[in-house]
Amino acid sequence: MEIEEVSSQILSPSQEQALAEVVSRRGDAEKLRQELTGLIAEQKAIEISLAAIEGLGGKCPTCRRPISGDVKGEEIEGAA
Repeated sequence: MEIEEVSSQILSPSQEQALAEVVSRRGDAEKLRQELTGLIAEQKAIEISLAAIEGLGGKCPTCRRPISGDVKGEEIEGAA
């Protein structure tokens, strides 16, 4: 027997509709939770990249030459 069949035998139509709405909202909440988790991970990656850029002190990590403001701006844009 399907859940829908059982619920229609136990619940009134208004209760059944309320249950369907709760189930739908639960699915929406789960999607939002997954999206938030992804955004938090992305934010953390950007923060790590920005910290690395700031930690360079304006110098190339390979040759230690000064990095121009334009290059630094491009790197910051690339991190975001």
